[in-house]
Amino acid sequence: FLLMAVFYIARMAVANMAQPASDSLFMGEVSQIRRGRSLALTRIMWTFPRQTGTLLTSILLGIGFLGTTTQFGIIVFPIAMALYPISVIPMYIAVRRNRKLNTHGD
Repeated sequence: FLLMAVFYIARMAVANMAQPASDSLFMGEVSQIRRGRSLALTRIMWTFPRQTGTLLTSILLGIGFLGTTTQFGIIVFPIAMALYPISVIPMYIAVRRNRKLNTHGD
């Protein structure tokens, strides 16, 4: 568990250097009025799931959940990859909504 905790801290230190750009595709698609709120939301969506996911994984691996690290990866990794496309849905909705607002002039 201590090794995983050290890994977690090191990973978050590196991840904090790789924050999403404020001039990303998402920010380009969002109107100027909503940009400040969207930036805050993007920061939360970017950091919170990674922090909790990494910490939860380190705890589960530390207590030996599902056996060894390899067995854990064989079970959890395909589930994570199958669920990953869901993270694109909020971006898709934001882009479509903004295009609709821009074409109708609202």
